[in-house]
Amino acid sequence: MKNIKIKAVLVSWFILGGMEIHAEPSANSFYQDESYKELLNTKDIIALELSPDNHHVLLTYATPQVYDSKEGILSQWQLVTLVKNDYKSAKSHTVTFPEDKGIDLATWIPNSQNISYLGQGDKYVSLWVTPHQEFKPKKIIELNHDIKNYWWSPDGKKLAILVHDPLPSRDLTVYGEDESVAATLYIMEANEKGDFIEKGSFPLKFEEKLYLSWVPSNEKVVLGYKAQTDAIFPVSQIILLDLKTKEQKALVQGEQMNVNVVPSPDGKWLAYVTTSFPGNAQNPIPLYQMDASRVCLISLQDNQKRCLAPTPNENSELVGWKHDGKSIFVVDQEGISDQIYELGLEGEKTTKLTQGEQSFQTVQLNSAGDAIVYSSQNLQMPVEGYVTPVDRFLPEKITSLSKPNLPSHLSIEKVKWKSKDKKFDLEGLVIYPSSTQEKTLFPLMILLKNYSSQSTLDYLGKLGSIPLSPLRLLKKGYALFIPTRRGENGYGVQFRQALYKELGKGDFEDIMGGIEAVIEEKKVDPTNLALWGWGYGGYLSAWTLTQTARFKTIIVGQGIANLISQVGTTTKPEFLEAVMGGPFWKDFKLWDERSPISYVKNMNTPTFLQYVDPGEVIHKSQGEELYFPLSTRGIATTISTVTPAEKPLKLSEILISEEEPERIPMFDSKASFASSPRATEICRYLEDGDNVNDPHLVLLSIQDLETWLEEYFKIDSNVKTEK
Repeated sequence: MKNIKIKAVLVSWFILGGMEIHAEPSANSFYQDESYKELLNTKDIIALELSPDNHHVLLTYATPQVYDSKEGILSQWQLVTLVKNDYKSAKSHTVTFPEDKGIDLATWIPNSQNISYLGQGDKYVSLWVTPHQEFKPKKIIELNHDIKNYWWSPDGKKLAILVHDPLPSRDLTVYGEDESVAATLYIMEANEKGDFIEKGSFPLKFEEKLYLSWVPSNEKVVLGYKAQTDAIFPVSQIILLDLKTKEQKALVQGEQMNVNVVPSPDGKWLAYVTTSFPGNAQNPIPLYQMDASRVCLISLQDNQKRCLAPTPNENSELVGWKHDGKSIFVVDQEGISDQIYELGLEGEKTTKLTQGEQSFQTVQLNSAGDAIVYSSQNLQMPVEGYVTPVDRFLPEKITSLSKPNLPSHLSIEKVKWKSKDKKFDLEGLVIYPSSTQEKTLFPLMILLKNYSSQSTLDYLGKLGSIPLSPLRLLKKGYALFIPTRRGENGYGVQFRQALYKELGKGDFEDIMGGIEAVIEEKKVDPTNLALWGWGYGGYLSAWTLTQTARFKTIIVGQGIANLISQVGTTTKPEFLEAVMGGPFWKDFKLWDERSPISYVKNMNTPTFLQYVDPGEVIHKSQGEELYFPLSTRGIATTISTVTPAEKPLKLSEILISEEEPERIPMFDSKASFASSPRATEICRYLEDGDNVNDPHLVLLSIQDLETWLEEYFKIDSNVKTEK
């Protein structure tokens, strides 16, 4: 039996309030390192909203906080909600809401004089209001259960209140049971005294999130949700609810669509995004955000349907209606960047409103339909808030939350190449730690992101929710490469759907072609390559482990090892079943061929595994499936579950097996760069979900990654970094 060194266990949770995690501080705590502390200085905008009269701004942002002291470690995301009054005036003043009130879902009341929010009442989460000039809260609604969400009518006289029904107590959970949410929607109306009285209640049943919009008449609401069914994909529905007659009318059902719904200013039409439109044939991947989609309109009078012109990427998200009701604003990705488009209701007109390269965090149209308030970031600028009129793009910066912390000498370049099958023109971003280079070639880290509909332009200097800090890697002297691969968003529906039955094949070849294109620039060392991936990117890292020994080390983060066991342990099997053409028993050979675990004999590269324990979409068992053959084949191993009180194990302390693993043919004819020491390590971070969200654990996971890399990359860098 192999000797395995085991680290101690630390339980930690992601929180949006304060929670103390008791642990003995490490004698060599990295929290004393100033370069770690700078990761905690960048704020993240959660919500940004203009008042209906356009005079004030309501903002909620989050800041990661970690304290290290003799008393223990306090780790949290600190949420701050504030209102910036008269933001265009020299006399503007800011009102910050107390953090201990547990404020959630803060929004403007239509009168522009008050702000409402959810907070703890006497027994249950209740609805509160406060003037925007100062924080003087008043509770206006407390029910016999927690309020989950609420929506003001356009005139501010009515409220739609959502309450989840209590779950029945049970001793066990039955696999495959109905997991939809049972809830009640209450309609409340203010009386002459200003007190809200219940005017009706409606039972609901839906999956995940419910979208609700008031029709401008204040007498009807539109509901969008996914209903639980026995089908692979839940049936999406849009319902018109008449509050006077209590009649429920199905406007749309059975379509693959985004159930966000927005009525027109005149209350005659409803806008939504769907894959069901004239001329859209059945595509290989009938999955929302993989298929082509359009903004379509449904008449609230006679259910007449018509669809608008497409955006270039055909994968838009609704923002809202322009004030004149003659056009609709949407967000879609163009290449690596997000853009805002205006879609005319007549003809085929699609106009791009924004310019430049950015990643939007939030985008919201004001209630008057004449201004867009948004938050955005790019690789070199942290997220900030902006406002622009809708008639032309004239952004005005309205927040100053974070200072850039990147080295001034870094250089960002685009590299382009042709896919191996000649079907696509591909591009990627190369980030060099310095714009000047003397003798030393940069070691290269290839970063494979998770599959997402979002752009890749996240700020390099912030603390995210994965074990990676581009800022620290750049300061250590690594160059970074973010390649585009088929299946990603931003390049049209044909590019997204090219992943069909091609995962681990076409996208792997895209990545390897991009690496060769970067090497041809002669700025990076071709003998010093490392591959990192998370989520679907982690699957590609695991797959690469079985296809080439090109890399000095490979990091697999929350990656899939076995496609078949993945669909049996995940909470969301629909993605894999869609891209693989159906359940695994219909094409067992293909599922087996595209599973990294099927090529155990080809695994030779030193591998670092990082997983969230237990994991949700991707279970920790996927990492254990990879770890087991690597350990039993004679590649030295260690298991780690992180604690700040313990000194990390060095590879020199890990037992190295004398057994030489089998070598494999190269992906290309280049020499093998995998070298001793040859080892495998798996680190598990105890969290809910699939990301390392707790700031303390994120920092520890980044330290684990850097400790691993230092064993393989002895950087004698000429990079001119700032102290």
